[in-house]
Amino acid sequence: MGETVLHEDQISRAIDACYDASVEPERWPDALHELARSLDSVCAMFYPEIPSGRLLTVPASRDYGDFLEDYVKGGWYENHYRAERGWPQLRGGRPVVIEHDLATDEERKHLRHYNDLYLRWGFPGFAMVGFRIDGESWALPLLRDTTQGHFDRQDSKVLAELAPHFRRMIRLSERLARDRAAAGLDVLDAMKGAAILVGRDGRVIAMNKNAERLLGNGLVLHNGLLDTDDGAARAKLYALIASTRIAQSTAERPGNPVVIRRPDMRPLVVEAFPAQSRLSDVFGSLGTLLLVTDIDTRCGPGAEALRSALGLTPAEARLTARLCEGDDLAAAAYSLGISVHTARSQLKSVFAKTNTSRQAELVALASNIGRLSRSPER
Repeated sequence: MGETVLHEDQISRAIDACYDASVEPERWPDALHELARSLDSVCAMFYPEIPSGRLLTVPASRDYGDFLEDYVKGGWYENHYRAERGWPQLRGGRPVVIEHDLATDEERKHLRHYNDLYLRWGFPGFAMVGFRIDGESWALPLLRDTTQGHFDRQDSKVLAELAPHFRRMIRLSERLARDRAAAGLDVLDAMKGAAILVGRDGRVIAMNKNAERLLGNGLVLHNGLLDTDDGAARAKLYALIASTRIAQSTAERPGNPVVIRRPDMRPLVVEAFPAQSRLSDVFGSLGTLLLVTDIDTRCGPGAEALRSALGLTPAEARLTARLCEGDDLAAAAYSLGISVHTARSQLKSVFAKTNTSRQAELVALASNIGRLSRSPER
């Protein structure tokens, strides 16, 4: 490329726009578009070395969209020479890696990714600016089209000066996301909901007062990690948090709720959801949002609310309500004056109508209906 001059004033305005986007995440596509143009590029995005399902959720310029979707759906991130050769150079201290650091002109003639992906889209030029945040490697890749050509060493010097800005942008965005999330947990306090926020490293970031009351009462916090005294539920709780942490979006079906048994008390039911899209956490520092239902202190939803919301018969709704109050199937059948066989048949019908397959899953679903059917206490 060589002949293009990167103008400091345009870059400065674009950097300011990106800082604004750190505060208002919906601005990222336009801000990164402006940044890419100021750097004589067509596309820019943030890219973590370990994506863990984040590639379609981290900020990218608006012109990156279709290409990125193709990149992810086609599995082009696998065995990619730019990643395999570029990340070690960034970790080794090189601040910016450009295409000519990764392959020779002759070698590129035979590289599948270069010819079948980048040239197909008309993006031969490539650079990535490296930086680290809390031990995790990040980069800001840039793509140039055929009219812009390749990045050169002079471009690399300009790009290297921007790395501290990118690091500060992500830190600011993550801090604001955590503040917003903590405020959201406080709102759940008013609704008598227990909520726990777990980061991508598996450690608890925040919990509201209702969740704090459950510490020592079914839940335990060890060195920042959520645990339980219920040995039978411990592995399931760990697996639930881990699987949700790497989910790409809330559209993915969360794992089955975990039931935590407590001596002489009714159980806790723990549900998990990917926190990223729910809490405007575009960089994925927030991993999992846990909602905990304490059946021992929360009245379950009424039978009429269940019948109306889930399309159950009156008998099925009464059985479901008893299960939500913490009864097992035998106790529920006894209190309703029916046989266990009849109760089991009714429960099978309820499972079919609610698309659930376990009592814990049904109780969690019904508990959500209970939250919606009750107004917050004043």
